Amino acid sequence: MQHKRFIFVLTALSIIAGIAALFALNSINVVDAAPSEQSVRQASGRLDLLRVHDRGGFGPNDDRLEGHVVFSFVNDSRAFGFSLGTDNDQNNHKAMFDLLLAAYMNGTVVVTDYEDDGGNNNEAFRIWLGG
Repeated sequence: MQHKRFIFVLTALSIIAGIAALFALNSINVVDAAPSEQSVRQASGRLDLLRVHDRGGFGPNDDRLEGHVVFSFVNDSRAFGFSLGTDNDQNNHKAMFDLLLAAYMNGTVVVTDYEDDGGNNNEAFRIWLGG
């Protein structure tokens, strides 16, 4: 009986910590260097896919998305992504991933700005929660 109670307390604490993190992150708007305004588009929804990989890309060769993080929304055939690399934007991209992870775990709506290159797989450069 003690074991089940311990698991329940840990689960409840995890849920509370997740909700607290979500509220703390809800007001964060991570901004990266934006491309020209002519190609900027916006997409939003609940996450259907959150994928992280160390090398390679995502999608077919003629519509390939290079990057470490790939995500997509429910009922949307497009995918978005970015690199976690070691460049000057590393901290911004890590924060973007943290927002995506919190939203995925809590079912929160994500909004992203991305550069539309005409394909289904596009590079995201700004992410926030809500919308």
